[in-house]
Amino acid sequence: MLCRYLVNCGLGVPHEYFNDIHAKIIGPRLGVVELARCNLAEISEAALHQYIAAIKSRRTKNGVFAVKIQYWQLDRLASHGLADELFADSVVVHLYRRNVLDQSLSLHFARVTGRWGAPDEAPTTASQDPSGIFDRKLIDLAMDNILAEDLNWRKFLAHRDLKHMDLVYERFCADPRAFCLEIADALKVRGDSLDTSYSELGGSIASPSDKALREQVRREYLKK
Repeated sequence: MLCRYLVNCGLGVPHEYFNDIHAKIIGPRLGVVELARCNLAEISEAALHQYIAAIKSRRTKNGVFAVKIQYWQLDRLASHGLADELFADSVVVHLYRRNVLDQSLSLHFARVTGRWGAPDEAPTTASQDPSGIFDRKLIDLAMDNILAEDLNWRKFLAHRDLKHMDLVYERFCADPRAFCLEIADALKVRGDSLDTSYSELGGSIASPSDKALREQVRREYLKK
């Protein structure tokens, strides 16, 4: 959701560039031929440098390069010593949800159904029949993954002198335009140069049946 707002207002072209699903499509288009046959973890360090340079030069808008990155993807870059190169002169937006249970259910549903967000986002293979979606152990595993990722991000930011903003997802949803302007200000981009007309307020990418099923699973999970 944050990425869609940033794209539409003109703050870069944020995307999950270090997800193999996307990198194997984007990389070859930008001339990184190794990504046509290898995952990011398998390509040479030179090819990884080439990929970072290519997306920075070709996916910049209004002077802003933006990337959506999860910690497990960052850890892969750090193993090549490239995390500092990627984050040089950056502003990190540390986005997290206050309601960890709802975030855990979202992650669990995505893993089970293969649907990760908006309808046009790349799906993955469903892990099981959605009709058997309630699984307390898998929901707890999703929660453990989320908390571990968040802790690792906080450590990463604490160990480096990086300018960053902590953004609570629930507050962002209440007034996304205000936070886009706050991000623009941190990047020294004039707010009056942006198109802030885009809005998802009052809408939802989840179908009524998905919402009902999620609420049913939530109630089941909270039973003693």
